[in-house]
Amino acid sequence: MKTISPTAWRRWMKGLATTVSPARIDQPFRVVGQTMAAVNYQAAGSNSKIGVRQYDLRVPYLSIGGQARTGMARLFVPQDAREPMAVIVVMHYELGLDGAAEYLAEGWAVMTPREALNPVGDGVNFNLALLQACRQMPFADVQRIALVGGSAGGYVTLMVASESFPIAAAAPLAPLVSIPYNIEYFGRNIEPARCGAKDDQGNDASCVPVFCSIAETVKGFAAFLGPLADGWRIWLRNSPVGVMNLVTCPVLATFSTADTLVPVNQVSDRFAIRPARGTFPDGFEFARRALVTAPPARRTLMQAAARRSRVFRLRVPDTLTKFWETGKIGPAPAAHEVPCVFSKRRALSIVILDEGAPDPRLGHFKYCFRYSVVPFLRYWFRRKTPLAPEQLTPRKLELLMRRFRDQDLDAPAGREQSGSPLALLTRRNRTGRQKIDVVAGLRAYCESGPAHRKRLRALYRKLPASLRALDVGAARFDEDVIGGLAYHEAMLHGSCGDRARACALARALLSRRAHRAYSACLPARLLHMARNGVPRVANRPR
Repeated sequence: MKTISPTAWRRWMKGLATTVSPARIDQPFRVVGQTMAAVNYQAAGSNSKIGVRQYDLRVPYLSIGGQARTGMARLFVPQDAREPMAVIVVMHYELGLDGAAEYLAEGWAVMTPREALNPVGDGVNFNLALLQACRQMPFADVQRIALVGGSAGGYVTLMVASESFPIAAAAPLAPLVSIPYNIEYFGRNIEPARCGAKDDQGNDASCVPVFCSIAETVKGFAAFLGPLADGWRIWLRNSPVGVMNLVTCPVLATFSTADTLVPVNQVSDRFAIRPARGTFPDGFEFARRALVTAPPARRTLMQAAARRSRVFRLRVPDTLTKFWETGKIGPAPAAHEVPCVFSKRRALSIVILDEGAPDPRLGHFKYCFRYSVVPFLRYWFRRKTPLAPEQLTPRKLELLMRRFRDQDLDAPAGREQSGSPLALLTRRNRTGRQKIDVVAGLRAYCESGPAHRKRLRALYRKLPASLRALDVGAARFDEDVIGGLAYHEAMLHGSCGDRARACALARALLSRRAHRAYSACLPARLLHMARNGVPRVANRPR
């Protein structure tokens, strides 16, 4: 570990503007603003001031319909950071500097979006592009990248974890895990929640105010995906419970029994606490079987990942201050801290915070308390090999090879946000950048140890010939995984305009005889530049 010098930072910033032509769409991101900031962080009864470098980024991505778009993001980096450093990627909702302080205090960088897009629509694509941009940052430890997010951000966390590889850990808080249940829950209960009440000025008032504030947004998911009766497979394919077999990283998912926005029924009915009669308006329903009519779409999180999960049920004291007693929606200062518990052996840790039955005045939580996932992230980051060999599964490798061939897995369908007829729901980034991310992820996995390389070779041999996308001519990937990844990465960086990095990778191929099968496939121009250096472009006379 070494501290990043100011000279290295200037060199990195200059490289962003010069190594990739601004005219090319395959550049990973662009820095459009930077500043220095400081944040106070209080922990263990002491205050500390953290110096932070703050960068505003413009990140290109593809919409669900395949159109090229750009989104804004922000990167926080501790001033005394050491490289390579872990990176926390916040999903969907923007996290401010104060919220990022607990991660920055650990010496981790934080990437957060500046805009919240439709999570079922372009939201997953944009946040996937953020994760891929993080892997291209020279100071980032690719083996130590984690995802965090709450509510809709928790949903995006699980969906991005299913679409990408590798990820050290993911920590969704109160995530939507079943789109069929949540859409039906909001759609069926919106009218009972309004209940015809009026406020002092005669305007419509709700008996369940927080619920009604987001009900129309969630109902919009149904218009986007189509009727449940006609396409429950589409709804399930866009739900974490439908893709948990692709979420192979360690996950800490936290729920509350009192949650009115993301009811715990979608985790399992055995955790649900029925409200007392009269607490909610007549006709307000929580039961999963009463809401979701298609039996296959009733799948719960426990049913989707029963063999890989462990459940922790924590009792929250009922003597704590309730959220509606603070007079504000956001979290209030709380002295009580709920411990962060998780399994070190099971891939999925499910924490159920027992806060009693749901209340119509609630959002996600009933009481004010402090809960941090930092101990969970710290444990996986500090392991000698954060990426377990078992993270790569046959299904995951198939997804990666289809991504490399610019194909979708299972080809789910969905509606464009403009209301056009059903079209292919694209969960991909731009072709060049997507392929680079696949290769960079597999390289980080292989660098974790010989057991990882052995598993990759074995799984690759079992793929059908149509999916062995990393073989080139006579060069077989299962015989030289390191050389194959270096070859493809060199070719991809060259096609994206990063000639310096392409030449460095080509030189690494040429330096070892073990890679001669792939080095023989390098084009003559790249071979010439690797042996003689990248030619400098002469200044043209005006």
